[in-house]
Amino acid sequence: MGLPVLPLQSLYQLFPGSEVFMLLNKKIILLLSSLVIFFASCAKVEYSNPLDPKSENYVGPDSSADDDGDGIANIYDKDSKYYKEDKDTPVIELLGKNPDTLRFKLSEESKYNEKIEQLKRDFKCYDPTDKTVDNSDVTVDVNVALFGGNNYNIKYSVSDTSGNYTRVIRDIVVIILPEDDVVPPSISPNTDVVTSDTAIINIGTTIDYLYYVYIHDLDNSVFEIGKNVTLEGKDEVDTDKVGVYKVKYTAEDSSGNESSYTIYFKVIDDGGSHSEAKIFVYYDGEEIQNGHTFEYTLPDVSFDLSLLTSKAFETVNNETRDLETDLDCDYVKNEPGQYHATFSIKDRDDVAPKSVYIKVYEAGCDTLITLELNGESKIEVEVGEKFEDPGFTAKMTKPTEKDVSSRVKVTPAPDKINTEKEGETTITYEIKICDGARTISKTRTVKVVKSNEDDTEPPEFNLKHSKNHDTVTVGTKYSDYKSRDTGNTVMDNVDGKISWRNVTIDTTGFKTSEAGKACSLVYTVEDAAGNEGRAVRTIAVIDKGDEGLLDKYGVPSNSPLATMAVSFSKVTVEGTGGPSSTNIESLRFDLGQNGTLNSFSINTKWSSSQPDTYHDLKSKGTFKFNQINPEMKLTSTGLAGFDGEYYVVYTSDEEFVWVEKTGKFAIIWE
Repeated sequence: MGLPVLPLQSLYQLFPGSEVFMLLNKKIILLLSSLVIFFASCAKVEYSNPLDPKSENYVGPDSSADDDGDGIANIYDKDSKYYKEDKDTPVIELLGKNPDTLRFKLSEESKYNEKIEQLKRDFKCYDPTDKTVDNSDVTVDVNVALFGGNNYNIKYSVSDTSGNYTRVIRDIVVIILPEDDVVPPSISPNTDVVTSDTAIINIGTTIDYLYYVYIHDLDNSVFEIGKNVTLEGKDEVDTDKVGVYKVKYTAEDSSGNESSYTIYFKVIDDGGSHSEAKIFVYYDGEEIQNGHTFEYTLPDVSFDLSLLTSKAFETVNNETRDLETDLDCDYVKNEPGQYHATFSIKDRDDVAPKSVYIKVYEAGCDTLITLELNGESKIEVEVGEKFEDPGFTAKMTKPTEKDVSSRVKVTPAPDKINTEKEGETTITYEIKICDGARTISKTRTVKVVKSNEDDTEPPEFNLKHSKNHDTVTVGTKYSDYKSRDTGNTVMDNVDGKISWRNVTIDTTGFKTSEAGKACSLVYTVEDAAGNEGRAVRTIAVIDKGDEGLLDKYGVPSNSPLATMAVSFSKVTVEGTGGPSSTNIESLRFDLGQNGTLNSFSINTKWSSSQPDTYHDLKSKGTFKFNQINPEMKLTSTGLAGFDGEYYVVYTSDEEFVWVEKTGKFAIIWE
């Protein structure tokens, strides 16, 4: 706003003819011009950054708000009573954890997304100086993926109206959890003692039921009878009585998955201190003697096979026990011929059977001939050995008694049997009667086998832990170690696989009284030719303190390694002699179904001495993860101290633990 300016003509009219007034008029004009410029400048002040109208300290476009003269509006400081430039940054306070750990299964993507959305909102933003910002002004940048790792983050950033900038970072670790366990435990037989689902038990033997099966599960459960293993039929097993007993195993893992397997325990008499078993044969309730003959002529055949019965028993510890018998009979009703009915004790080959004969003649043919083989019906001869036929006897008893062996036809002729190579030949002996209407026959099997003299190679042992990496602590007894001494096999070049039950174990060298020394077990076995195979296992004896890591982490584990796909970002080393963990960044381990190793690698920090930061272990070792006692051997890894042999286990605390096989040190990944 300006003041009115008087025209010169008006001044002259006020003061006519006066130079004094003329001079005064010029001064007045200069004074008034200065005042106009001054008031005009006060009326229009420009600010390049005016105060935010929301500020409680805002006092309007007043020159006093720019007390330093830089054209920028400032904040009124109540303490100093001056306006000052706003240099204070806004504040972002993170709510919840920082760093935060997200634990999800791959199938829980929706829950994972919900968690990320929550973390994007979990903060509080304000500006303590001019109060011009809040949560809505914050920019959130998410750098997180549903994949195991520790290099993720969420960034929160904001600027106030004065251009002050703040950024806060929340570090995120993502751990991929195993999927829900829906796979039942695996139950398989110990093939050293179980064949075709049957285990042979000597009478009077105590059964260790878990010895006959292998049970494992992906969750590394420890299976115990009465805890997570039930045995249906166990109470019916009587090892003091010959027979076959059915036992059904049912195992349940920690997730409630179940599986079953059935083994038939066959209790046999091993020739111990029992009395001889006896068989009695009856016909229609009347006892008949061994070898009794029933004779009939068609059509008058009154023989009834259902009336032919037997009983058998033996005495054990002065107690009489009934035995089950089997009947083998070739009788054909109303057909002429000579038939056998033989009773034997079921599952016993140490008791001679009892037999009776049924002879049925055709009407008009009263010829009766008996044909019997001399010697055994099954004979073995060695390769190159000549077969000598023990012969046979054929006798006619009706209508006259005489030897008719010359009428027997033998096919093939015994002297034509080839004994130069292994194999079997069946010889048939037959004689015709009643003008050729009937034939009586017998057979004998000749088996040509390799000579024992040619078999000079002893059986070979394949001992688990044969490289002598096994250890025991001071004072360990063999009875305690025996449960670990499993998985061994014996093979022979002629006899094939030899049952472990035939192996003799000499434990006299199993002395564990002093640490630092070695104890030993000696295994011996003979093949059918009498060749003795021998193997020695040497075991290191260590202090209990050294064994602590093996005990602490429960290795070797009796279950295969669990399926997992996990990245581990923390590593520690326990014990002595282990590698340094200083330069280790992370471990990536992906073990699929059926023990398939998809990836196995270590990332290290960069250094001039070790510029390569990625180390693929999958191609640097041998791995036995899908078995009981899971283990691995690393070679040429390029990582100092990592080469070696380890037992491995994934613990319930989500730790992947490698324990050096002698227990000196353990590498724990988290």
